[in-house]
Amino acid sequence: MSLEQWSEHNELLNAFRESIQHSTRGLISDLSVDLTDDNCVVLSATSRNYHVAQLVIQATKSFADKHPLFPETRLLLGVVGSTLALVVPHIPSDDARNTVSTHDSDRHPQLTLPASV
Repeated sequence: MSLEQWSEHNELLNAFRESIQHSTRGLISDLSVDLTDDNCVVLSATSRNYHVAQLVIQATKSFADKHPLFPETRLLLGVVGSTLALVVPHIPSDDARNTVSTHDSDRHPQLTLPASV
């Protein structure tokens, strides 16, 4: 990765972090945003309730629609002592925009989100 690409990715990661903090109105803690070797974003945070998890998912999808640089975002959200692990794909098809994968074989493979108004 060139220095220019690294700088662009770093700026987007910082903007993504700020977007998540703003969208959740400070209701999350221990927020970290990192880039993996396969060019995906890993966002981890903790929250006191699942409503905030919904805000994080929506903020992730909104940010990805504006900045489709990364193929997916992996969310690791600690909620009430449990970890919610989700994958939000950043694929420009209409079908993919309204789904979030749980990547867990024991559960329904996708969570369907309501269409944006």
